[in-house]
Amino acid sequence: MYFYNWGSAKIPIVLQPAGGPQTKAARHVERLHTWLAGSRIHSCGQGRAAGLPDHLWQCRFDQGGKAFLIWWAIDRSERIPAAQGATSVEDLDGTVTPAQPGAEVTVTGSPVLLKLG
Repeated sequence: MYFYNWGSAKIPIVLQPAGGPQTKAARHVERLHTWLAGSRIHSCGQGRAAGLPDHLWQCRFDQGGKAFLIWWAIDRSERIPAAQGATSVEDLDGTVTPAQPGAEVTVTGSPVLLKLG
């Protein structure tokens, strides 16, 4: 059995039981790796300083010359307008939704990737 724990006093997350399939948590870690592999980070910020509500976080990256953001919430979910220039929103399950002008994005404790055009 494999565990993941990063600075938490809580029980670690099981990524894969011995001899068993990957858990949903493992698939989400794998998706994050896919998003970030080969990327460069430009900035991270929280709340108003990042142009977001206080409990939301954002990191800005580029990968092969293409910019993207990752958003997540600290303690609750919120629907906010997609970032200016966003072309799509991808969640950790791999669901990709086109970002229409004025469309809102649901931001929770699970990160979402916003591709910028």
